[in-house]
Amino acid sequence: LVPNPDEEDEEEENESFLQEEAPDFPLNDIVIQIDTSGKGGSSKGGKSGLTSASSPSISSHPLALLLSQLWRYKAQGASIEVHLGDGKLLEPDQFSSKDAQHAIFASAEANGTHTLTAVAWSSVQRVVVRGLQQLPKEWF
Repeated sequence: LVPNPDEEDEEEENESFLQEEAPDFPLNDIVIQIDTSGKGGSSKGGKSGLTSASSPSISSHPLALLLSQLWRYKAQGASIEVHLGDGKLLEPDQFSSKDAQHAIFASAEANGTHTLTAVAWSSVQRVVVRGLQQLPKEWF
């Protein structure tokens, strides 16, 4: 059989992508949970979670801007809770948003691994900041 040239090019592209984009840690140590209960559905473009989990783009969604402002209190010892419409609660260690439809939250596990959770911004019902020493002057 003679291979289809289109299929051959696609395989070569996939191999070069895997070689260039491979993370420094084993992929079997990552758990990715995707919440598609919001109106956003799945992300467009088919990019991997690792690519979209880079530095936050706070202009992508209004809630991302607000969460970025609240996130600074985490460095002061406060905890952040993200409440989803389905009643689930996330207590992330980090967050990122490159896409106007989804945020990616990261949490460290007790066994040293990390969990990434992709959530449609439309499914976030509220964000709670606990343990503030003082109220933010710009709001109160």
